[in-house]
Amino acid sequence: MKKLLMFGMLTIVATTVPLQAEDWPGAPFEDRWVYVSRNLTKPGHVQEVADIVKTAKSVDLNGMLLACGVERWHTWPADRKARLAEVRRVCDAAGVEIVPIIWSVGYGGGDPDYAAALPCTNVPFVVKGGTAVFAGGGVDEFANAGFDEPLSKPHRAPGWLWADKPGTVSFIDTDVKASGTASLRLENYGDNAHGHGRACHLLKVSPGGRYRVSCRMKTDGVAPMTGVMLQVYAKDGASVVSRRPNLASTQDWTRVECAFNAADKTDFRVYAGIWGGKAGRLWIDDFKVEDMGCASPLLREGLTFDVRDARTGAKLRAGVDYELPPQKAWNRKWNSFRILSGGAAREGAVLTVDYWTAAVVANGQRPCCMSAPALYDYYRASAAAVKEALNPRKWFLSMDEIRAGGTCPLCQARGLDMAHQLGECLTRQRAIIKAVRPDAQVYVWSDMLDPAHNAHDNYFVCKGTFAGSWDLIPKDLVISCWYGQKRDVSMPFFASRGFRTQGAAYYDADDLDGCRAWLETCRRTPGCTGIMYTSWRNKYKLLAPFGELVRKEFQQEKQK
Repeated sequence: MKKLLMFGMLTIVATTVPLQAEDWPGAPFEDRWVYVSRNLTKPGHVQEVADIVKTAKSVDLNGMLLACGVERWHTWPADRKARLAEVRRVCDAAGVEIVPIIWSVGYGGGDPDYAAALPCTNVPFVVKGGTAVFAGGGVDEFANAGFDEPLSKPHRAPGWLWADKPGTVSFIDTDVKASGTASLRLENYGDNAHGHGRACHLLKVSPGGRYRVSCRMKTDGVAPMTGVMLQVYAKDGASVVSRRPNLASTQDWTRVECAFNAADKTDFRVYAGIWGGKAGRLWIDDFKVEDMGCASPLLREGLTFDVRDARTGAKLRAGVDYELPPQKAWNRKWNSFRILSGGAAREGAVLTVDYWTAAVVANGQRPCCMSAPALYDYYRASAAAVKEALNPRKWFLSMDEIRAGGTCPLCQARGLDMAHQLGECLTRQRAIIKAVRPDAQVYVWSDMLDPAHNAHDNYFVCKGTFAGSWDLIPKDLVISCWYGQKRDVSMPFFASRGFRTQGAAYYDADDLDGCRAWLETCRRTPGCTGIMYTSWRNKYKLLAPFGELVRKEFQQEKQK
C-alpha cells in the first residue's frame, strides 16, 4: 500500500509497508566509515587526511565521510582543488571510498537569498541630520552578576530566578571565585535523574537589538563536557541561542559568550551550567550583557522593510521619504538608514521600523529557509560541482539541527509545517543528486526525522512541528542515527518503516564502551548498513581499536 503526498508540483511516494531484512540491498556492515573534517585550505591538511586513511585501511574500514566544503568546489582556488584531487588519489589507492557531506540547512544560511528570517517589529529610530539612527538598545544589567551580594537564605543567590537544588547541587562558594567575593559552584548533579546543575536569570532587552551575554567558567573533572552550556531563551519558551564552550574537563577560569538577536521579543531567560552531567564540579561567575546595536535587515524579495512615524502612524515611502539600506548590511554592523530630503520625515522625528533579520541561533549558526527558491538553484550548481570533483557513489546530506524556519512570509504563505518543508526539501535534494548521478545512494542525519530526538514541536525558533517528517521522505534514504542514548529506540523505529540505517558512533569518548553498545544495536537492526567512527574533535587515537572491533563484527556477519 502506498500514499501520495503532494507539495505543489512535487510528489513524494512514501511506502507504508515495512521491508524485510532480505529485501535490503548490500551486505551487512557494508559501510565501515570514519568521519574526517578538513577544509583543505592548508597544505598540511592532505597529509593529515592521508594519515587517517592509512589507519582506516589497516583495520579494513572502507569509507571516509569527508567534510571539506566540497559543495562549493566550483568557487575554490586552484591550490585547494589540487589538494582535494590528492586526497582522492590517496583514498583510491587505499580502497577507501570518499563520501562527501553536503548541504546543511541548519548551518548553511550564509547567503541573504536563502537565510532563514525572523521578524523585527516596532524597532525605534530617530531622525538626526538626514539619517534615521537606531534609538533602541539598552539592556538591564545582571542583578548580582558575580554572586557577591549578601544572602538572605543559604546558597540562594539574590537577583537570580533560581538555581538547581541550593545546598545540594548549587552552592555560593566564597573560596573559589573569578573576582569579587563569591561564585556559584555546581556539583553532585550526577546524583539526580537528569544530571542538571544550572542557574537562571531574567533579562530584559529592546526589540530589534543585538546582544552578547557572557560569563566565566571553571571546571574540575567535569563529565561530559558536551553538557556544559550557556543558553538564552525567550521568556515565551522559544530557544534563541546556546553555546557549548570549548573547555577541558579541568580548566581554570575562562570567559564563555554567546550573541543573539532579540528580533520581536524583549524578555529572555539566561541559563548557565550543565545538562546531563555525570561527574565533577563547575563554577560560574562574572556575568555580563553587552548591547551590540541593531540586528541587520534581510531585503530579498518578499521580505518587507516598513517605516512609520511613531507619533502619527503614517507610513513612509521607500525612495521618497527614505532610502532602503544596502543588502550588504545583512550580516554586518548596521544602525541607520538614509532619510531623503524633501520627504515626510523631519529632524527629530521618532520612527518605528518593521523588517526581517537573519536567524542566528545555537553557537552562531545561521539556518537556511527551505522555502527560498534560490536555495535549490544553489543545490543544482553545487551537485554538478561535487560530481565533477569526486563523482561519488554515496552522498551524505548534512540535514541536522534545523533550528529556525517557517517564520518568513514565503513560508507562511505556503502553509506548510516544518515536517512538510523538510520532507519536500529532502525529496528535492535527492532528486537533484540523482539528476547528476542516477545510481547515487543518499544518506542523511537522523535527528530531524526522529521523534525520539528533534522531530517534534517547539524546536528552537521554528514555526510548526517536525513531527511526522519520517513519513514524508523517500524510502531509499539511509538514516544515519547519532543519538547514542536513544539508539535502541531510533534504529528499530526507522527499520520498521522501511528504512536502512547506519550507526554514527564514538563522539570523542576516552574508551570504546559506547561503540560496543552501538555494534550490538546495529547487529539487532534489520537493514543496518554499518557503523562510523564519528569524531568532532579530531580525536583518532582509538580509530585502530575501533576498526578492529568492526572488522571482527563484519567477519562474523559474513560467516552467517
